[in-house]
Amino acid sequence: MTAKFDFHAHLDDERLKSIGITKIINRAIKAGVDLIISNAINLKSFKENLQLSQDFPNLVKSTIGLQPLQISQDSKIDIEKIEKIVERGEFKPIAIGEIGLDFYYQDKNKKDQIEIFERQLNLAEKFNLTAIIHVRQSAAETLAIIKNHPNLKFVCHSFAENYVWAKNFLDRDGWLSFSAMITYPKNEELRQTIKKLPLDRILIESDSPALPPQSKRGQINEPSFIEETAAKLSQILNLDQNQLWTKLRQNLNQVLT
Repeated sequence: MTAKFDFHAHLDDERLKSIGITKIINRAIKAGVDLIISNAINLKSFKENLQLSQDFPNLVKSTIGLQPLQISQDSKIDIEKIEKIVERGEFKPIAIGEIGLDFYYQDKNKKDQIEIFERQLNLAEKFNLTAIIHVRQSAAETLAIIKNHPNLKFVCHSFAENYVWAKNFLDRDGWLSFSAMITYPKNEELRQTIKKLPLDRILIESDSPALPPQSKRGQINEPSFIEETAAKLSQILNLDQNQLWTKLRQNLNQVLT
């Protein structure tokens, strides 16, 4: 069996810390996971994820970035700090993320989100790093901005939009990563969307500690639970588990090189 991975988790989250990171890691290893990409949401999160990548160097890789709901009056200064951190070469992030746009909450400043998103995409291009993008009620705006970055390599994480939007992002040479939302009974449209996608543009993630799979609803999600998501994805794509993980690993290698 090809080893499993979790493209997008937040190991620095207090909910996972309350369980115990060593327990979380050991359960992931037992489930066959050999890579967890722990995504930063701000500079504090980046520092904690960096430490986790040093504590578990064979399993955890970390990113750097500002998540849209974390944007504050200090974000412009933080972007400059991020650029300096990467430029100095002291830390080589595996990607710029988690970044993006989230217009679910109407009180969040769209203008500031867009400016910070643009600046982080510039960093991704400058340092030839993949951008891991959060898209919530912002598909049109996100796509419009991505079109201004023709050399960008990007992944839309925990993708939940319809096929029209999926195709639009794929037409910009992006990848789509799917979480346990595909296991929820109400999300039949999402499952039908996946069936129409090219297999070489699909990734898988837990987005832990959020979005536990259907059989574990109400629990704190963790990377080991990705087995249930993979089982559903295997069913949707009509592939056995080994075929699925072999292809997902090939896609991951494409995304990160």
